[in-house]
Amino acid sequence: MAITSTKRCSEEDDLEKEDGRKRLKAGTKICNEYDGYSLQGQASPKIDTVQMSSMSATTFFDQYIRQRKPCILDGLPPTTTTSSSSSSNDKEIAITRELLESVAGSRPIQVEKRVGPNDNFGQNRTATRQVAMPIRDFLKALLDSDNELLYWSTQEDTDDPYNVPCRQLLEQHKIPPQINLAGNLVLSSCNLWMGRSGQGASSGLHHDYHDNFYCLLHGRKRFRLLSPDGAPHLHVYGQIECIHPNGRISYAGNETRADGVPLSSLEEKDDDDDDDEEEEVVLGQGFDYISDDEEDQEAFEKSNQKDDFEEMFAQDDEKNVDDDDDNDNDTSLKNSSSKNDNSQPEDDSHPDSFSRINPCQADQDALHKEFPSYGSRRQVLIELQAGQMLYLPAGWFHEVTSYSSNKNNAALGECHMALNYWYHPPDDLENFDNPYKDDFWKKEEQHRLKLSAKKM
Repeated sequence: MAITSTKRCSEEDDLEKEDGRKRLKAGTKICNEYDGYSLQGQASPKIDTVQMSSMSATTFFDQYIRQRKPCILDGLPPTTTTSSSSSSNDKEIAITRELLESVAGSRPIQVEKRVGPNDNFGQNRTATRQVAMPIRDFLKALLDSDNELLYWSTQEDTDDPYNVPCRQLLEQHKIPPQINLAGNLVLSSCNLWMGRSGQGASSGLHHDYHDNFYCLLHGRKRFRLLSPDGAPHLHVYGQIECIHPNGRISYAGNETRADGVPLSSLEEKDDDDDDDEEEEVVLGQGFDYISDDEEDQEAFEKSNQKDDFEEMFAQDDEKNVDDDDDNDNDTSLKNSSSKNDNSQPEDDSHPDSFSRINPCQADQDALHKEFPSYGSRRQVLIELQAGQMLYLPAGWFHEVTSYSSNKNNAALGECHMALNYWYHPPDDLENFDNPYKDDFWKKEEQHRLKLSAKKM
């Protein structure tokens, strides 16, 4: 495996501990190398809306992935992956209550639970804030009881990139294994999201670690977007160490390459390679050897850091936060990359990637007084409707407000539902065929699928 540089933007001497996190010492500059599309350079920033059927993977890569530019795509991906943009046998994704109950109704899922209607989603998943229940019971509680206290979001890490019920839907050819327009990007995970919110529920302002293809199946979403170059002005809880050219944000204590691979795992790999070279004369293993020991697996789990795209924590929208004008999103959900990742915040702290800024705060004057640099950052608001897909590159900040459909869909009920595909961010942006500088993620994907197959 060819390994790119493991050089850190900051050295250990530049770091100090504060509140359990590693921080850059005063005077140490954040390494901002972002070289993609920026809203700051736009007089009237807007996001393109294009017809998905008119796009080839190569064109999409050139116009959006390579430029790190979000866009709205009219249309949902077909349930089969074909070489062409459309096929007479293609069907759009259509997930109904009956289908979910049929393919995975008895499968257990972890569901976020609010203590009361005025409480926030996304609090730490304690015994009172998370419940395990079969999908069938969740659907009954959500759809038959008008329950807005439950939310189905990301699940615990598994070897399978297709979280329940995505694996079961895939086997029934109800969802595609990949997004055609993603081209040669390597899949990190596929997830289903479902909740109910008549007044709107906000995700809080944050960024993700992966490129996201977000398919809205029911309801509508309002997205507030800010480009990655503004990260130093957005007051995230973590200490930003580097903003890579592709927008991937690396934090002090958990430094990564631009493609998201932790530098710590590469350093461990370099040590393994040195040991292998010493043993080659005796064992004849050469450099094709890949260790399967527990340390390597832990390194992979770190590197496959999971995003919580929408509601890592979700607060009621402006109508529900009027009573708390100083609400700075004082909620968190434990980052689920690895229980052994000591760089992640403790249970009572906040994920690195979330902002202290609450864009929905009723008193906007107080907001801009507290965070004056926030007002200098250009942002754009977009509406995503059911039947549309959003491409959002890694590192783009977003605050998402979810609304249930105002039409009672007989096949599903009143809710909001989305399917998303997260891909590891590419670091070779001039190369459609091989958008990564080495084969790290391809080999890890093969290893992960093998582990998943053994458990089936």
